[in-house]
Amino acid sequence: MSRFLASCSALALVLTACGQSQEEEQQATADPSKTPYGSTAAVSTYLQQIAPHIEEIGQLHGHYETALSSAKSETTDRQGTGRNLSAKAEEVRPQLQQLLQLFDEIESPPLLASFHRDVRKLITLRLSAYDKTILGWSNEEAGSEDKVIYAQLERTIAEANQLIVSLNGEMTKINAALAAVPAASP
Repeated sequence: MSRFLASCSALALVLTACGQSQEEEQQATADPSKTPYGSTAAVSTYLQQIAPHIEEIGQLHGHYETALSSAKSETTDRQGTGRNLSAKAEEVRPQLQQLLQLFDEIESPPLLASFHRDVRKLITLRLSAYDKTILGWSNEEAGSEDKVIYAQLERTIAEANQLIVSLNGEMTKINAALAAVPAASP
């Protein structure tokens, strides 16, 4: 449980687009109104559509993580308990499930489909982590085996955090590609 708690960190969430072949990149950038991820308009519109969802993912996880800081409010150590983490997981889980449904309604540009899938994967990893938190506490309360569940929880959180780093890197590339497109002249 302590490794899980140490591995939890509030990272800024942004999304990723997985790479295209060099030929696709050259074709996309041959037209000055295109990026390697699709037309400027399509990419910009997509990013505007997903931005509120991305922000909410981060806010919900930040709310979950408040259980880490509230458990030891008099120290700088971040330590949660199964009880307080489970309560936060139960609180944010329905909102994250609803967010997943809304996110699934958004259609990504074809060249950002992998990016979209990775954001969806991040949401499902967070849901899985919250489920494991709730189950771990339930087992802990019942005196059943909880160490295996908490170990799985730590791995799930670590995988989500690694995915966030990757998504942040890809979002930087997407934003740089948009910034490199010359402004249309009147």
